[in-house]
Amino acid sequence: SSGLTRILAPDSNGELHEDGERYREITDRNELEKILLKDNPCKYHRCEDYCELLQGQLLDDIGYCGEGPRVPDILNGTYEVPPGTSRGTQLFLESMQRHPDCERLSNISARSSVEEFTRCWKRAREQSSSHGSLHNAHYKVGCENKHIRHLHYALSEVLFRSGCYLDRHRQGIDCMLLKKPDDYRLQKLRTIFLFDAELNMNMGRVGDAGL
Repeated sequence: SSGLTRILAPDSNGELHEDGERYREITDRNELEKILLKDNPCKYHRCEDYCELLQGQLLDDIGYCGEGPRVPDILNGTYEVPPGTSRGTQLFLESMQRHPDCERLSNISARSSVEEFTRCWKRAREQSSSHGSLHNAHYKVGCENKHIRHLHYALSEVLFRSGCYLDRHRQGIDCMLLKKPDDYRLQKLRTIFLFDAELNMNMGRVGDAGL
């Protein structure tokens, strides 16, 4: 495997690094995964204690997922922020006003023909990483067979025709990458999320349709 096999985790008893901090090298896979599983959630939830959008009236108005009762006002540009809201948050909410072209974009469909579906997969990079056993190479090879090609096409259209995801579309895996060569410090690693290959292609088709 070419995955990450070592990290440098902060440790007061570890070796002194050139940045002035002490780190302990970890190469055991179980210990490495345990530390990453603990660190990654913290990395992406750090703002929750101080982000204004996740506090008080703004949270009541907007909700955690943009489903709150005042979201239409924000999109229409008529929302009045609660007293005491910072200027930065005000500017952010103002930038969320719906663009006039959104009405046109809302009518765009990513549904495609079998031929277009096949072209998309033939252009895809075989080496691109994804979550699960159905990787890009699987779909590219499947396009060479008429029956498999039509089966893959039918499954991919479930999303666009019904709005429902398959169970495997709801799963993924965190992948740790080095931001800089040979810098294995825990806080300097980059985390990317690998989606199911089919879902990744579908999201690309939605993006292309909106351009």
